[in-house]
Amino acid sequence: MPTGIVASAANHKSQGQNKKEALKKLEEAFKTHALKAQKDQIESQWSEHTSLERGNAVKVFEGPKFRQVK
Repeated sequence: MPTGIVASAANHKSQGQNKKEALKKLEEAFKTHALKAQKDQIESQWSEHTSLERGNAVKVFEGPKFRQVK
């Protein structure tokens, strides 16, 4: 799945060394991206938690004997 994350390295004369360095940078970028996504999810859950209205109980009536009064 494309993510748009790009990493490159051109510090060494060896293509193999540059590839290893680029892969390390790419791995770090993926870890950073995953941590940010996890942090955003936690913040979203907390925001939803704090936005709940407390103190007003909702009554739920269930069962075969329950009839709604009109």
